[in-house]
Amino acid sequence: MSEMLNPTVNEAPGLVTATALASSAAFPRVDLLPPAIKEEQKVRTARLVLAGSVAAAIVLTGGLYVLANSEVSSAQTSLDEATAKSAQLSSEVVKYAEVPKVYAQVDAAQATLQAAMAGDVRWSQVLNQLGVSVPTGVSLTGVTITEASSAGQPGPAGAAAGKDQAVSDLGTPGIATIKWNGTATSYEAFASFMASMSRVKVFTDVFDHTVAKQNPTSGVVTFETVAVINDKALSHRYDAKAGR
Repeated sequence: MSEMLNPTVNEAPGLVTATALASSAAFPRVDLLPPAIKEEQKVRTARLVLAGSVAAAIVLTGGLYVLANSEVSSAQTSLDEATAKSAQLSSEVVKYAEVPKVYAQVDAAQATLQAAMAGDVRWSQVLNQLGVSVPTGVSLTGVTITEASSAGQPGPAGAAAGKDQAVSDLGTPGIATIKWNGTATSYEAFASFMASMSRVKVFTDVFDHTVAKQNPTSGVVTFETVAVINDKALSHRYDAKAGR
């Protein structure tokens, strides 16, 4: 009866039961690979890692080379452009090298002209001022103008009179002397003439050079009057202009 209640289970040979697996887990695993094989696996793994690193380095180096080559090419282009611009500017400098010399020659000629024409007077304007200032009753029979040899540069007041100086009868220097000869219908007309000449701004020291004489029959007064022409008569046409 007991044999019937506890039948014996015959297990097939070569089969591992769950119980046997559970039992084997309690035992340590034993690695039976030889150490040489393990070392070879490590070396193979290291070689793979090294090969990958080398490949990555080659790719990175190639990228850097391409980038550097591009930068060098761009820099060379900029250098070529700058060189061409420099050559162009150098040719422009050569082209205009004579300009400063020309300006210097013009300035020298202008300075010479200014010195030579420092005493320039527009005599037509002086004579026009004289003509409009002659009062009624006075007639001029002659006008004589004598320029100083250094017109525009009168000597100091009080300098001794000489043939090359323009000095009034009162000792005032000027750029020229003027002498009027004429007649007046009366002494009053002559006095009016003297006053009118004294008001002309280019005349200084208007003076009756000889005592005016009156004809006892006609009453006509004959006179000779002198003055100096001052530097207000200078035209300044050749003076240096501002900005040059």
